[in-house]
Amino acid sequence: MDKRSLGNIAVAVRGKLIPDDSADSSVESVSVDTRTLNSGSLFFALKAKRNGHEFIDEANKKGASAVVVSEDIESNIPKIRVDDTLVALGDLARDYRNQLEIPVIIITGSMGKTTTREALSFTLSGKLNVASSARNFNNLIGLPLSILNISRYHDIAVLEAGINQPDEMDRLGEISTPNHAVILNIAPVHLEGLDSLDKIAREKLKLLKYLTRDGIAYLNADDKFLTKQKIIPSKKVVSFGFDDEAQFHISNFKFGSEGAPVFMVNGRKIRMRIPGRAAAYYAASVWSVAAQFGISESEIIDRLEDFPGVSNRMQFEQINGIKLIVDVYNSSPLAVQAALEVLSNMQEKRKIAALADMLELGEQAKDYHQQMGEQVHKYGINKLFLFGNLSGDAAKEAISLGMPEDDVFWTENFEDLKKEVLHNLKRGDVVLIKGSRAMGMERLVDAIKENS
Repeated sequence: MDKRSLGNIAVAVRGKLIPDDSADSSVESVSVDTRTLNSGSLFFALKAKRNGHEFIDEANKKGASAVVVSEDIESNIPKIRVDDTLVALGDLARDYRNQLEIPVIIITGSMGKTTTREALSFTLSGKLNVASSARNFNNLIGLPLSILNISRYHDIAVLEAGINQPDEMDRLGEISTPNHAVILNIAPVHLEGLDSLDKIAREKLKLLKYLTRDGIAYLNADDKFLTKQKIIPSKKVVSFGFDDEAQFHISNFKFGSEGAPVFMVNGRKIRMRIPGRAAAYYAASVWSVAAQFGISESEIIDRLEDFPGVSNRMQFEQINGIKLIVDVYNSSPLAVQAALEVLSNMQEKRKIAALADMLELGEQAKDYHQQMGEQVHKYGINKLFLFGNLSGDAAKEAISLGMPEDDVFWTENFEDLKKEVLHNLKRGDVVLIKGSRAMGMERLVDAIKENS
């Protein structure tokens, strides 16, 4: 964040500065976590898993210049008193974004936001100084922090927006006011809060209401839940996908060696390092945006082919003769299907899947886990290890479709899962490890490494 005075910030967040004679003091950064707070930062005491007001003294000791609070506190540090610190954080980000003169790109969708953001940032960074979200900072806390991390030295910002409740996109759109909005897909993710795929689509598309007057929307032409929704007609729409009418058209897709996909976008061949069919969508969506900023086709292809992917998202690792496909950041029905397709196209003789529960699927959780078992059978996986209460339905479905019971193992105890997987793995195997973030499947990756 460029330097701003406390007086200016107090006005932006509609707060009361105490003491008022500190109005000329200034800050250049914002923090919501004392563990990473830098000296001179403005600390927002958010009420999240822990009440940030409990850490005011710690923020003071670490050199915070001021704090934003919604409770009465006893401290000699300058403070800005507001009704709601989370709202105040968003208000400050909105005010700061409105003063930015650089283009702001927001990426949303049910799957692939972070990988697309990283791929687009990587592609644009060949010519531009890009501000990008830290990790997956995409919610009502993360997006404002990402905006406030933009400085005068940046040429463009590539950020992401994620939601799991109704009306959140309205707030994120209000805060970010994008010049460019990319909507990747609609999939059964966060159904507990958003009920249905149609509702997810409607909520995601709310972002388009907040595009700037000359803003551009980029939409997946293959996603029926997007294409059947009413698009705001005053906005320019650019499409990408396998659909013949897509402006950035994907064709001739095939799996190359080691699961790496080869395909064409508008007749130009690309070989991605990221495995899976989703790589084609990453490429086409990135291409559709990068083309707006004068990046040539050859430069776009070169950058996309060099893009290494994102940690813990469909990453290959070799451990003692065993190949791992590590995809442990999160999980959903379509993501599992895509990962199993990659596994089935690997050259190794024995293909193994270690899968954990897919969470936040609401009343449809049982059906989707049964589908997971069906997909395992469909893709001819040789051995299946399942972890979590919900995954029992996947085990039953796979066995009912003809997968031998001896090749299916299900448990709700992680230590049992670890023991069984380690006992069964052999050199020459390829193993997909995937599950929702809360299931902690990275522990299995660590166990395999420690056992090698």
